[in-house]
Amino acid sequence: DGKGEEFEDVISPVWVEVADQKDQPKDRRDRDTKDQGDKDDDFPPKLLEKYEPLEFIGEGGFARVYKCKRKKDGEIVAVKIPKESEEAGKSFVKELNDWKKLKHNNVVELYDFNIYPHPHIEMELCEKTLERGEDVSKIAYMIADALSHAHGKGVIHGDLKPSNILIKGGTPKISDWGMGYTPAYSPPEVLLGDPPDEKADIWSFGVILYELIKGYNPFQGMDEIETMEKIVEFEPDYTGLGVYENVIRGCLQKDKNKRFKTVGEIKKELARINVETYSRSISMSKSRRDRIYSISEMLTTYACEGEFKLVRARLNTVRRLSLLPIKIADAMSTVFEIMEKCNTKITVDYLKSKYEYILELFNEHRDEIDKDENIGVLLKKTLKIQCNNEITTNDHRELIKNVFCRALLEKIKIFAYRSIEP
Repeated sequence: DGKGEEFEDVISPVWVEVADQKDQPKDRRDRDTKDQGDKDDDFPPKLLEKYEPLEFIGEGGFARVYKCKRKKDGEIVAVKIPKESEEAGKSFVKELNDWKKLKHNNVVELYDFNIYPHPHIEMELCEKTLERGEDVSKIAYMIADALSHAHGKGVIHGDLKPSNILIKGGTPKISDWGMGYTPAYSPPEVLLGDPPDEKADIWSFGVILYELIKGYNPFQGMDEIETMEKIVEFEPDYTGLGVYENVIRGCLQKDKNKRFKTVGEIKKELARINVETYSRSISMSKSRRDRIYSISEMLTTYACEGEFKLVRARLNTVRRLSLLPIKIADAMSTVFEIMEKCNTKITVDYLKSKYEYILELFNEHRDEIDKDENIGVLLKKTLKIQCNNEITTNDHRELIKNVFCRALLEKIKIFAYRSIEP
């Protein structure tokens, strides 16, 4: 805000995009009351029958976002309102076409959308955008996992940057699919006129990972022209990146044919780094809480990579040596079993029985789990539309595996962490 120290306290310098400030959402913590009132007045009157606007969250080049209460049930959601322009309209349609294909715990959930009575998107409300200080190993893997899921559906993000990665309960969630591009995070070929593709998303991921570690954009210039010049012509400083140097180098190759071929390759490398990191942490941890965190994350990494045979072997060791509380090990084991079943054959009866078993394990937290929109509520919605006992559609199996199971794992790990004294 031009006040030096005060600005430093409010927004970490890692997220100040010098080259492209015109597209930056206005931080809700850096607005005066008058501006808040003006933006609230911009909420479409035609949507007031459906929503009660509570707070203006921010805006970009194509849309404004509000925190709202849904009047039919009182749920708090985020509502995105496209601006009234031809370009914004086209962006709105593209975003919906892409977003509705995605079912993943690290993608902001799309609840509803309509052009009547006024064009809008209703979506999952998150707490904040990505900030420094997050667990790099966990955040990086989850973002890569979501990107890999999107690319598998033929969806390119095209504008991946920190302000498009939201955080909810410590979990990163990618938003704003198909909303243009930001030069500071775009690869050379896009700046020179090529449309974004998977390799462009890989480049943007590398820039974000660099920022998470070093605290600044590797190509940051004094203005947009200098930033673009650095992206096209200059090599970044790769010192100080530690175990992530090779991953970042593989993302930030000027020639896109020399980058990682797929985000799946990045995931495997990050999984390897995570396992090594968590292994060291387990051996060096001075507290039981830290060991439990590292063991839980290691097991989750194996499961997300589909290494279920390895998961079972490690769980046997964990149980034998009492490395996790019994109910935590049993709950995680049950979720991993569901994830593996989703790859072959899974039935409604099986899923209900396993979920009930987990709820019984955490009886005192039963409502907290069952009322979670990505766990209990989502499961009930999914099962409600099943005609047969066997869950046969890929979309529903992916929803169970990528959203329900992963959200449930995160909840279990939170309970594990809370239950142990530091």
